[in-house]
Amino acid sequence: MEFNPKKSVCLTMSSSKIISLEKFVINGVQLLNVDEKWKKVERSFYSLYGLGCKPKFLNPYLIGFLFKQYCQSIFRHVLDNILIPSSILNELETRQNFLLKRIIGLKKFTHISPLYEALKIESSKLYETFSLKPRFFSSKMNPIQAKIVEIFNESQEPCYDIDGGIQQLKQILTKISTSEPTEHDILSNFINTMIHCIEVVLSSSETYRSHLVTEFLIQILIQFSNNPTEILIQNKILLYLISINRANSDTVRSRLFEILKKYLDTLNLASNGELDEKIFSKFQQICLEGTRDSNLSAQKNAIKAAFQLQVPSEKNCKIINGFLSLLEHDSNTEIRLLVLNSIAINNLTFNFIKNYLIYDSVEEMRQKALEIIEKKVPNKFFDSNFKQKIINCLIRNKDEELLVKFIKKWVNLDANSEACLEILKFLNDLELEKIWFTDMGYDYLVYIEEKNFFVLKLLLNEILQDGYDDFLSKLKDLIQVDKLLENFNLVFMIRAFLKFHQDAFMIGFLTSYSKLVYKMIVPKINKMNTLNLYNLIELLCSLELDKFKILKDIIYFSNCTSSNFECVYESLLKKFDTKTKLNLIWNMYKDLFEKQFEKKELKKILSVLSLVLSTMTNDEYKNANMLDLNLDLNDRLNDLDMNIDLNQNIIEYLVENLIIKHFSNLDPKVRSLAARALGHASLLSIDIAANYFDIFNKMIYLDYSEPVSEATKSLVNIILSFSDKIGLSSEFLFIAFERLENQLDCTDSQCKYLACEGFCKLLLNNIPIPNKPIILSKLVLIYFRSDQDNDSTSLKLKACLGEFFQQFKNDELYNGYHNYQNSILLSKTIKTVLRFLIKKNLPISVLKQACKFYYYLTSECKNARLVIINIILEEIFSISANYYLTQKLIEALVEFNIHERDIDLEKKCGTSVKYINQAFDQLQKLFERFKDEKWVMARENEVRNLIFTIRMFKNRFNIQTKRKSSEKNQANKENLPNKSLTLPKRFKNN
Repeated sequence: MEFNPKKSVCLTMSSSKIISLEKFVINGVQLLNVDEKWKKVERSFYSLYGLGCKPKFLNPYLIGFLFKQYCQSIFRHVLDNILIPSSILNELETRQNFLLKRIIGLKKFTHISPLYEALKIESSKLYETFSLKPRFFSSKMNPIQAKIVEIFNESQEPCYDIDGGIQQLKQILTKISTSEPTEHDILSNFINTMIHCIEVVLSSSETYRSHLVTEFLIQILIQFSNNPTEILIQNKILLYLISINRANSDTVRSRLFEILKKYLDTLNLASNGELDEKIFSKFQQICLEGTRDSNLSAQKNAIKAAFQLQVPSEKNCKIINGFLSLLEHDSNTEIRLLVLNSIAINNLTFNFIKNYLIYDSVEEMRQKALEIIEKKVPNKFFDSNFKQKIINCLIRNKDEELLVKFIKKWVNLDANSEACLEILKFLNDLELEKIWFTDMGYDYLVYIEEKNFFVLKLLLNEILQDGYDDFLSKLKDLIQVDKLLENFNLVFMIRAFLKFHQDAFMIGFLTSYSKLVYKMIVPKINKMNTLNLYNLIELLCSLELDKFKILKDIIYFSNCTSSNFECVYESLLKKFDTKTKLNLIWNMYKDLFEKQFEKKELKKILSVLSLVLSTMTNDEYKNANMLDLNLDLNDRLNDLDMNIDLNQNIIEYLVENLIIKHFSNLDPKVRSLAARALGHASLLSIDIAANYFDIFNKMIYLDYSEPVSEATKSLVNIILSFSDKIGLSSEFLFIAFERLENQLDCTDSQCKYLACEGFCKLLLNNIPIPNKPIILSKLVLIYFRSDQDNDSTSLKLKACLGEFFQQFKNDELYNGYHNYQNSILLSKTIKTVLRFLIKKNLPISVLKQACKFYYYLTSECKNARLVIINIILEEIFSISANYYLTQKLIEALVEFNIHERDIDLEKKCGTSVKYINQAFDQLQKLFERFKDEKWVMARENEVRNLIFTIRMFKNRFNIQTKRKSSEKNQANKENLPNKSLTLPKRFKNN
């Protein structure tokens, strides 16, 4: 029905009134009339003149592409949602014909149909909608066409018999096949009629009815496969579907991929389905294009359809490569999760998931990757290193349930299997001895130990649910002295069992063995593996043996100067109280005063002494026991007739007589022990720290290796303890910071690690540091360069810096203002980092990796990402003459986006407004300056999206500011006094 809305007030339908409105609104969006929309099409097309879209200037195929991509889509939404008369569509068609002919440079009367076919441009007439019968059919349809249309119309009903409808189509086809050869065109009409019906279904705005017809169409594709004629029809329909994969309508593309997905699911290629090789290849191509579709719904359906087209055995499968590209570069987490859930597992995808996705910055991606590994990856792909990675990730994510599933996957927990042997086999597969680096210190050893204890706890809980007694009896059979001395995994399993299950029978059984085991350990201490010794000592200490006797015997029989044994001493010392440690210190001091030792023995005593001091906390130093020790030492030294001033601090005396003289020793081990002892002594008093502060600075500058490491560690501890008392303007502190900064660039990995760790502690404790932005920039660069080495120190360094950056921006020790300052300061370091990476001429992938790191690091940091965007834009304009560097920086820029959580919405003005306005102005300037450069226009969409987002926040702030100012003006008006205007005398006569 057509009526003039300007002359009609309303339209009555049944008993209700439909009010006539001048505007057409759908979902809150105002749709202008078609004529105005088409004028926008013409204006947008003529606006492409700047790109060279002029008569006889560009390739016609490129003109056709630009028309479809940027112009024709403007009025598609109107055509898809409202009913338009044929006369209007004919007018649009004519205007479209003239527009294209004029731009390409053709005459007015040129035939347009071949041109449309060559340029693959859809006619506007195809959008003429219909309810039941397509209007673009001739009014004089033959009976076969009418019957086909009727069948398709009936398929829109919810209770339609699909099989019955297909049988009717087959009966029509049978009549056609038995017809005379002169009527061969009837088959062509049959196919064309079905395709025309499909066109209408794909472009229809009625979602529910289109869904019903889609189900009918899928069954046609499945069941038309019994004879050559049916296969011909099936292939024609499939080829038509393939040909519309680049339709301008989002609805058409989305429904196309939905049809393909359901068809392929029903066909089930993975099990026994068959598909023509040529059509299969074309399906792969269009689905691969669809996975990068700009419409989210079409992209999802394309990914679901592409799932069935993967060929895991193919070395270079297009679909799998496309999926991997989406996982690596797509910014939409929902899409990445869908792809990850759909991707087939082969060597390529498994390595990508193993090496990248389990460390992804998005928690949902990490979780999904681990779940897929647990479900789809066979046991043969899990080596010891990969198992450790999985365990680390799950413990970090605190996902105990999934960790239990992995353990069940790795360990055979059948009732017939022997549980003890299965646990030992599991521990052997993990190769624990390779990951327990004893040279990394006691704390790291305990961390690894606790992590593996947690895994064994879950494993033992699963095993001991059914066969507790059987497990104990088998464990008893395995316990023999020789096995305990050699089998690291057996001892660790026993320790885990005793830790979580205090079984009296097993404790008594082991106690009877303990003395025999201990007697066999003592003579073999120097020959034993350090981890085996550590495990055995820990096991024996959990029983009834004298811990102090064990410590003294190990000191006496072992080579204490070896750093490999330090973890054993430290583990024993941690089990003693302060009083026992102080007695041990006194005995060592007394021996040093009374006896003359050889060089080797002296190193041994100094090593143990420094370890004892290192295990004592600051509170233990400051408590009354330390005062008692000083008095006791004074009394005993006086009894020994030693010339000591009783007013002098006994610790200073010991430092001068026992420590300082060893700094000139030729053995670096002795110098490092002396530096460690002096560092501990300096923590006792501000006076001691001030007196000997310069020694550490000189050692860092002149010495090397271990002594420098110890001096660096001591220097950091002194600054942390006494920076407020010494005064940051002190020359000593200035030199100390300079020495520590130089250590960041040294080649010794251990010294570099200690310097980085020291600066991390200082920054987290809010110690004012000179050149703080430069220090932070160096820490970021060290974090990236640590990937080049795979040694234990580099791994420890990367873990330390990763934890520091996370704490630095979310430090809960200080107020919100301090956190804000930290975030902004860390964001500004990107300038130095990008300059360094570009100067080194590193590939763009490294640059993007740095940007992703900053993007992840500045999550939930107010204004931090705005600061980064402004800094990168300033750098772009400063080097805009160099296109190569500018291109790199633009690639870095588009890695960033802005969300609500990145902006301080509570303040409504001030800092956020300043950064937003600055970013918006610079982005507009960037687009204007480089709009004619191809290498910039390749990233045009990303830059436009960034401009759109920032403009949205800019408008929001402007609206709020205007609202506040108007409210203020209104209030001022209300407060004005109501007085009549009095003119001055000089104006009255006038």
